[in-house]
Amino acid sequence: MGQAPNLQPVVLDCKRLNLWTIGSLRLSIMDPNTTVEKLKKQVSEFRDARDWLRYDTPRSLAISISVEAAELLEHFQWKTDEQMRKVLMDRARKNEISDELADVLIYCLSFSDILGIDISEAIELKLRKNGEKYPKGGLKLSA
Repeated sequence: MGQAPNLQPVVLDCKRLNLWTIGSLRLSIMDPNTTVEKLKKQVSEFRDARDWLRYDTPRSLAISISVEAAELLEHFQWKTDEQMRKVLMDRARKNEISDELADVLIYCLSFSDILGIDISEAIELKLRKNGEKYPKGGLKLSA
């Protein structure tokens, strides 16, 4: 799976996030128990059971990530934030968006597996770099 020996899977610190609250409806609740390694294993087992490994080249996976991200974006195209809040109240529409997000993440997990990239380490390092580039109290974003 491309993971260095003696490394333990990292459980992401996924607290309940309230990205958008509409009334009492929470639109983003994270699973605090699933590890990145567990997800990678599930994806690779699914792939291997179908003999798809031969198709998982870095190039094909990078293209697939981009294609699936574009399909995710289609749900938001030409809509305001207010319109999206209403769309997300519809469980079927939210499930469609969830499916597209899952497709993106599945390809990302496959990509990291093929290239031997430890996702937890990569994210931690990138956040550290971003912290140096954008220190607390620095640049403030505005709408």
